[in-house]
Amino acid sequence: MVSNKLIEFKQQIGRCKMYQTGVYQKIRYFWVRLIIIAIASAFFVSPQYGINSAYAGLQETPDEDITKVGDFFQWFLPAAAFGSTFFVRGPDGKMWDKEGTWQSLKSIGSTVITTQALKEITEKIRPRSFTGSTVSAISFPSGHTSAAFSGAAFINTRYGPWWGVPSYAAALFTAYSRVQASAHFLDDFTAGAAIGLMYNWLWVTPQSWSGKFAIAPIALDEGTGLQVTMAMGDDAKKDADAQKIKPKDPRFRFNFGFGPAYLEKNEITSPTSGGTTFDLYDFDRINDPTTTAGIEFDIFLNKHNELSFFWLPLETRDTGQFSNDVFFAGQTFPANTDMVSAWQQNEIRARYRYNIIPESNWQIKLGAGLMVQYTEIELATANFSQLAGVDDWVALPILNGSIGYKITPWLTFSVDAEGIYLSDDAMIDAIAAFNFKIGHSWDITLGYEYYARDIETSDLTNHVIYNVPYLAVAHSW
Repeated sequence: MVSNKLIEFKQQIGRCKMYQTGVYQKIRYFWVRLIIIAIASAFFVSPQYGINSAYAGLQETPDEDITKVGDFFQWFLPAAAFGSTFFVRGPDGKMWDKEGTWQSLKSIGSTVITTQALKEITEKIRPRSFTGSTVSAISFPSGHTSAAFSGAAFINTRYGPWWGVPSYAAALFTAYSRVQASAHFLDDFTAGAAIGLMYNWLWVTPQSWSGKFAIAPIALDEGTGLQVTMAMGDDAKKDADAQKIKPKDPRFRFNFGFGPAYLEKNEITSPTSGGTTFDLYDFDRINDPTTTAGIEFDIFLNKHNELSFFWLPLETRDTGQFSNDVFFAGQTFPANTDMVSAWQQNEIRARYRYNIIPESNWQIKLGAGLMVQYTEIELATANFSQLAGVDDWVALPILNGSIGYKITPWLTFSVDAEGIYLSDDAMIDAIAAFNFKIGHSWDITLGYEYYARDIETSDLTNHVIYNVPYLAVAHSW
């Protein structure tokens, strides 16, 4: 009888350890990351950091102290991630997490190599290059941000959120330091952060041999009680791993997409009544196509229902001249004068979708959601004797529909459309894409996106069209 009770107790302990080391940690880490990114998104898109401030202003002087702190964290966080592995006990009891050392080298090294490769491929010009700065011309992605997030993500995953949350805060500050210095656009920061996170999820695992604290009830012939245990060593890890039950389908998905955005139209009038209409397509288009990036979180509630959160920051700067005088935002800019422009649309979407036939090779989804967008435009003469800007906040309901077909178990083709048409506001985002499934946790998408946006208020009319071939990498868990 006692033997049976002990067996039952061991099973309870195993389930408790599984809870602690498995699903619970994944969900906890996910929400920690989500909260941090949500706060950062609200911070970056707030009006006080708009185009006429240090965040993105054409003429503003960056805070050198903030820039220097960001420069420090760029090196400190990956160095701290690597160095910390020498001050943590390994499975042999000695003061060296050898597995963590190797994982940090793979994660940080892959991040640095990918970042530098993309810089050489994209050759995107930095924002400050348009104001006569001697800053290096390569902007995408942000190397400071990718290095900082790689280090912070390793610390969080390997050693837990007590160390990880402060590290993520330092990484976000690093990203902000680069944006406020006009050394990077917001999508450069987005790409750098996503690259650091992706390689962390690919290479890094939580430390497996630290003690696992467990409390479980126990029932014996003499009565009931609580048993406290501390599981140690590789045997504990193997025991917990053996009892893990992997979900049939993932619950969460992080999707990072990037590609060249080809400008087709960017017509601007401000004010709508009395302003001169001009098209930034007629400027020099120095950064056309501009390389941009977006991120998406998907939460799969069940086979039919899912939630998605999408962030797409898109910015351009350019130079050019007007053939005629242009009245914009209360000022008249003369013809045949060298000009500098800055334009951005910072967009966040939240959507719900219903999968009609989840068990079929056909995938049909319908949904609705909300889009919040901040648009800002600034013009200045090249010598900054004149400068004017206008901005617009808008929140719109959006509808979504997609249809896809699973060609093979690992290859799916889909067409997706999202948007709304109102009298003063309209948006259409249409995508055709091939998705390649790579194992249970990873997938890659090759797609083409057509994006059109129309804004019409008393202060601003803006008609924008972009074509974006893109590559997306997603991690699910």
